[in-house]
Amino acid sequence: MSNENQFQIQYFINQICSCEQVSPKLIVKTQSIISDPEYVKACLESTLNDLSENAQLMSDVDLLVFYIKHWKNYRLMCDALYASCLSLNLRRIQYNYSQEEKQIENISVTSQRIWEKILIKSLFSRVTKACLNAIDEHRNNRLNLDPNIINDVLNIYSDENLYKLIKQDKINRTITDIYIDCFESQYLQNAQKFFSDRKNHLRAGEIIEYLISISNYLHNELTFARRYLPEERSTFSDLTDILEHLFFFGNIFHNVWNDLELLAEQENHFQIANFYKAINQVPRIKNVVVELIETEFYHSGR
Repeated sequence: MSNENQFQIQYFINQICSCEQVSPKLIVKTQSIISDPEYVKACLESTLNDLSENAQLMSDVDLLVFYIKHWKNYRLMCDALYASCLSLNLRRIQYNYSQEEKQIENISVTSQRIWEKILIKSLFSRVTKACLNAIDEHRNNRLNLDPNIINDVLNIYSDENLYKLIKQDKINRTITDIYIDCFESQYLQNAQKFFSDRKNHLRAGEIIEYLISISNYLHNELTFARRYLPEERSTFSDLTDILEHLFFFGNIFHNVWNDLELLAEQENHFQIANFYKAINQVPRIKNVVVELIETEFYHSGR
């Protein structure tokens, strides 16, 4: 094979591994120069290994975007690679080279296995950590995170095809549900620790200010989490329970009525309006406060 043809094939493989759309013109051009399917597979392995090494140096978010892109497109890219060998296949059939013909017929399947081994499976653990790290960084206000990226990763975790791949490795055979075992459990543990560390300590007379602050805080956290957590899972409900247990502790609501009465006597309508606006964002607080007011006001005959 000439150096020029090797360069053209390597260029084609690079295009394939970029997971960008490959033009039919490029496929046809490559068909005319491919003479050895083994060389094609060797180029594919080398290019994917380089990509895998580069991925280890990526930021968490860049790695997630990279992984999503390859998961969504690698099968299509392997089909394009197979199409590039079609003319070679026809030539082999004409000369009845059955073994070579079999190699070409299987190149789509073989290239998928190479891709899965070098990128999909080898980066899986790093992607899991990157997903959790990105969420933690966002909570610490150190990262402006697109929730669609996390949502795409979690959708991959629910894909039966990924489950079959990951279960092939001995180290992962204890996994029964990738989403729960590799994401949800650690995600909820991280949330428990993060918000426990940021739990406020109340002093007398601060209940209204506290509930305003916490209502806004929880509203922002839960609104963002709802955008990436899958609806069919119980994770969002579990997260809500954790936050409510942490922040609405003890007899926290008992002094609300007295504080509201004091604000009314002071004609502090601005603070009262802020209070109701804040608690309306979190149904748990709103429902408890409304029930308390009904009990204290209506049932007392005031």
